[in-house]
Amino acid sequence: MTIPGGRQDRAPGNLLSSALVAISVCAAAPVAGAESAGDRWALAEGTSIRWDVAGDALPHSDFIEQGGRKAGQKVWYTVAADGSLSVERDVVWPGLRIFPNDTHGSLVRHFGAEATPQLSVDGLPLGAVRVVSATLDGTLTFRGTAGKIEIRRVTFPSIDRPATIDRWTLRNAGSAAVTVTVAPLQLSAETRGPYGVNLTTATHDAPASTVLKPGAEMSFAVVFAGRLPTDAAPAIDAAAEE
Repeated sequence: MTIPGGRQDRAPGNLLSSALVAISVCAAAPVAGAESAGDRWALAEGTSIRWDVAGDALPHSDFIEQGGRKAGQKVWYTVAADGSLSVERDVVWPGLRIFPNDTHGSLVRHFGAEATPQLSVDGLPLGAVRVVSATLDGTLTFRGTAGKIEIRRVTFPSIDRPATIDRWTLRNAGSAAVTVTVAPLQLSAETRGPYGVNLTTATHDAPASTVLKPGAEMSFAVVFAGRLPTDAAPAIDAAAEE
């Protein structure tokens, strides 16, 4: 399959494992003037590693592969020179087959910027999220800010359901209440396969509008799911999965 931006790849065979673990952290093409990955990441609490972005050489791009029992993903992320974050992913469903139904016959779908929720605060676009830190502990967690909103964004596959998850938590760090709105997100595609039509979707469970008092938080999740028409849509509890 062809990835926008010139990447060309097939879903690797080891993209799936029976546990929610990060399989690998691999350096992308080097950026002139950037530090090595060995200088960027440091041991953190428990078995996690953390990258504190302040003072580091930017831009920086990398990717990680994560696997659950019924879905996995390859996530590319970029922190630009101004600290803003962009994320794209390939989601693979090994139980959903395509033609030819061979070793490489798992359904893979690419999701880019179109799958990033569109948020507004008091009627104005949230704007770019400036990354403060990134943590790898089986999930991939970014912490950052956009104006007076603190953001925690965690991405991971479901352990045993055919879906991957991008969970957002927003906290009002200002001194006045704000109204956060989240635009609807309904992406879907159909791909024919040997066992029927494969259905894939990207949706979120955010309320249309939420008033956040100072210090208050709200959470929602974008879910990337796949199934056959004869299967029920997977029920996902993002907080429990995380």
